[in-house]
Amino acid sequence: MNLVGQGEGTTRTNQEGTEARYPKGRRTVVLAVLFVAAIASVALLFWIGRHNRSVLVAVGFSLWVLSPYVVLGWAHSVSHRWAAQTRSVLQGLTWAIVLASLALYGWTAFGPPRPKPAFYFVLVPPLAWILMAVALPASEWISRRRSRPASGA
Repeated sequence: MNLVGQGEGTTRTNQEGTEARYPKGRRTVVLAVLFVAAIASVALLFWIGRHNRSVLVAVGFSLWVLSPYVVLGWAHSVSHRWAAQTRSVLQGLTWAIVLASLALYGWTAFGPPRPKPAFYFVLVPPLAWILMAVALPASEWISRRRSRPASGA
């Protein structure tokens, strides 16, 4: 069943040979939001670190802050092979990580002054990785368990 109506999605076949529907435009929107969030996160990082003159520190922090977005983008690029439930979890994770990280980065940049604002830019990427490392395999495991035929009948 297609979530956006008959004939409006693209159909692909996954490894098990079953059809997987991608609602037209939803994946594009998620990837566009992911890209904009990555740019906004680095812009907020540069705003916080505008008094730092070290190019090496700026590049290192930029790569660190971008890493969850790169991993999410890669996951979206290979997700056509995954179960529909896992793809849905991936899209939900993308929205959650984008909104939470931008909210925290924005609060850090424009909220009350903090003695060590870089802490929040150091903290978010590993939290995002942990969330992805737990939620995506768990979702795939659950979807595989549900798709197995009942034994012992």
